[in-house]
Amino acid sequence: MFLKAECITWITVFFAASFATVTLNAITIFIFIKHRNLRNHSAYLVINLAVADMLVGGVITFDLSYFYGQICRIWKFNSYRFSDFRSAAVFIFLVCSLTNIIVISSELLHATYWPFRHCVLKRWIYKALIAVTWIIAGAISSAYIAHRELRVHANSLINPIFYLIKISGYSRAFITLFRIRCQQQ
Repeated sequence: MFLKAECITWITVFFAASFATVTLNAITIFIFIKHRNLRNHSAYLVINLAVADMLVGGVITFDLSYFYGQICRIWKFNSYRFSDFRSAAVFIFLVCSLTNIIVISSELLHATYWPFRHCVLKRWIYKALIAVTWIIAGAISSAYIAHRELRVHANSLINPIFYLIKISGYSRAFITLFRIRCQQQ
């Protein structure tokens, strides 16, 4: 258990970091929307990343403040359903930010290796990529919450399947190595 003064200090630090994150990402979004010369197809992905990071900055600070408030018994409100909603919100924005970074990296890789194909990409492809990042984030977040709800049953059903996949992979690698060794002799 932490001291109340220490908890309040950490909550203040989290709020300051959240304010900086949200403010700087809002400025980034404003600059890209205001200046049309900066708005190319790749800028849509950067704007989407700024939106996701802005939501991460706002929600995670709330989550950490709530967590420290519960540990120090500052807050009176405690609900498991609220905890699930909080976890889902944090998880969806984190996964969306991560998948958006992956999409931006893939887009830059595509532009590097196939510059002529990259020049003719349409705007709807970028909009579809943005939609896919949010859909993937929502699906992973839903699976995470469902797994938390069904934790006891899921572990008893999923673990044997994972072990079976691992054993089959190891046995296949062993058989392949054994065949290669036999062919060399």
